[in-house]
Amino acid sequence: MMTHDNKVQSWELSQIMKGSILKYVDPVSLIVKTLNSANIGKTDRTRIATVISELYSNALEHGLLNLDSSMKDDVEGFCQYYVHREQGLAALSDEWIKIDIHYICGLSGEKLIICMEDSGAGFSYNNYTNSDDDGSGGDRPVRCRGRGINLMRSMCKELSYHGTGNLVRVVYLLDGDNAQCTNSQISCS
Repeated sequence: MMTHDNKVQSWELSQIMKGSILKYVDPVSLIVKTLNSANIGKTDRTRIATVISELYSNALEHGLLNLDSSMKDDVEGFCQYYVHREQGLAALSDEWIKIDIHYICGLSGEKLIICMEDSGAGFSYNNYTNSDDDGSGGDRPVRCRGRGINLMRSMCKELSYHGTGNLVRVVYLLDGDNAQCTNSQISCS
């Protein structure tokens, strides 16, 4: 996707979803269609969809709906989690989620910088700075929660939280080794 004179080619995509639209719209499918139109390969599209799904789920369920993942530690709690989720979705009014995607193609390769921000209060992301930790501070059994951040870290070159924890930024390298790219200069605003 380089131009004939080797200048960086880039594009940006922004979506803001507010209020009741959050109940009905799947931003991931809209973004994947855009990536397909931009000739992003199928493997990368699938991986990017996973990353964006995790980011969006975290923003919606934890940022806006204030759901506690520890509810999913047992069967009864797991069911209650989704009851509370539906109740929370029904009550949304002025809350919002913003997704910004920046595509950069340069001599060092292609990358996407994805920023996801929500209007929620955020969370104490310093508890999640160790890539092998789920924030619980100790050994833990296999459970139905706490894997999203580590999954995103494994798929992206960078993952960082900003502000109160309601803004996350990831750098994803297209067709590349996400452990070998240099840092990008784009920041979330």
